[in-house]
Amino acid sequence: DESRFEAFLKSNDQKAVEAIRKAEQETKMKQDKVQEIKKLNAQIAAIKSEMAKYEESLDESRFEAFLKSNDQKAVEAIRKAEQETKMKQDKVQEIKKLNAQIAAIKSEMAKYEESLDE
Repeated sequence: DESRFEAFLKSNDQKAVEAIRKAEQETKMKQDKVQEIKKLNAQIAAIKSEMAKYEESLDESRFEAFLKSNDQKAVEAIRKAEQETKMKQDKVQEIKKLNAQIAAIKSEMAKYEESLDE
């Protein structure tokens, strides 16, 4: 019984370490995605700023041509930002699941420790 329990504890420790490692990876990926979103938002702001600058200096027909050429870039940046946001939300959900698994493992370990004390 003791060897089975030790094997169980070892298995739980391994699972906890793996869950923590995965949570750390997910957190890092989430941080990377947040940075990418910030970068994209900065690019959008720079494009908008550039558009405002050109709007002041160009006549209306040239400005319309400029808008058309940059519209696709803005649409693509927004689409990418939306995708990154969705991926971030998915990663947050995965991290929540992993944290719940870790909590469940810790609770189970605590129960076994209590039964050992008795």
